Amino acid sequence: MRHMKAYPTYLLMKGVSALAMSFFYTISTLYLVKIVGLDPLQVLLLSTCVEATVFLCEIPTGIVADVYSRKVSVVIGMALLGSAFALEGTMPYFAVIAVARVIWGVGYTFISGAEAAWIADELGEEKMKIVYLRGSQIGQLGGLLGIGLSVVVASFGLAFPLITGGAILACLAVVLALLMPEDHFSPTPKAGRSTWQSMVDTLHMGLKEITFKRAVGVLLIIRLFYGFFGEGVDLLWQIHTLSVFPEAAATSITTWVGAISATTMVLQVGVIQFLTGRLAKSDERAVGGLLVWVNVALILATLCFALAGNFVVAVASYLSLSLARSVNRPLQTAWLNRGMPSQVRATVLSISEQVLSLGAIVGGPLLGLIARYSVPVALLFAASVLVPVPFLYALARKRSVL
Repeated sequence: MRHMKAYPTYLLMKGVSALAMSFFYTISTLYLVKIVGLDPLQVLLLSTCVEATVFLCEIPTGIVADVYSRKVSVVIGMALLGSAFALEGTMPYFAVIAVARVIWGVGYTFISGAEAAWIADELGEEKMKIVYLRGSQIGQLGGLLGIGLSVVVASFGLAFPLITGGAILACLAVVLALLMPEDHFSPTPKAGRSTWQSMVDTLHMGLKEITFKRAVGVLLIIRLFYGFFGEGVDLLWQIHTLSVFPEAAATSITTWVGAISATTMVLQVGVIQFLTGRLAKSDERAVGGLLVWVNVALILATLCFALAGNFVVAVASYLSLSLARSVNRPLQTAWLNRGMPSQVRATVLSISEQVLSLGAIVGGPLLGLIARYSVPVALLFAASVLVPVPFLYALARKRSVL
């Protein structure tokens, strides 16, 4: 049956998209600092362009996925992302890159809610906890391959990994257009598409879902904190390594960045493989308890990274915080999907991404200003923002709202 193609197609999408993203992310900050000549504030402002676009476009594109087609939404998103990456790599000017980041943000919103909603529809939500973990694991493997290849390609120029990542995403869009099944989604009838009413109704139902389910509301609050935190760590860790530990860059900074990123991926794959087997038999309260301790570890690792006095401690701390984030992400996605009606699933997931972007919009410029004076202080501030998160998970678990 055609729907049996959904699972391998999902894994293919996660693996190849992670490969492409690794080409971009492994080198992008170095590209912005060394080739374009930007300071930490400018780097974070470019990321804020993405997040502001996501904030404005998440709900409309999520509604498109719920009303028209998850598949079409994902294919459009992959094509836009590929175009943005290639544009950024070929035009090393701040204004042009800012435009590319807006295109990137639009593309991301077409994918974010639609991808998770599509696979949940095709396979059934009772399998989602394991499916998301397996998808995350395949993504880590694709990302690991991408890290190694990006370092090799970067030896010819720091722009080449960005362009290569864009080309891979464009090819993936074509493949998904041909292979991606969509047998268990019922779009709004064509007769109802002539007005905006169906979209308004879908948004209204999605907001009701958030209002009546305390679990979803708590998770959205947590996503706000993650957005603020992630904006700092993702974009400042390489700058932190360059400025505080210049000995790491004495030979080849791309090699160091690649080695650290690759080690992170290997550890993530192993831990997620372990969790996949354990969580198949776990109830939701056990998952809630795990998320409490994962986030405690995340805060402590970030503090150690910011305060590290030598390169070895800094690398170990960064590996720990990356590992905690990789475990946290698929578990929270599965939790958010639990019990969600199909007709509003992409919309609610898009609202979740919008909240994440709101945190990043606030965090980016603020952390960038702090980083102009001290990158470690900016990282400490980002870690402090996450302090309420373990308490929110613990409270939610105690009251059995998650």
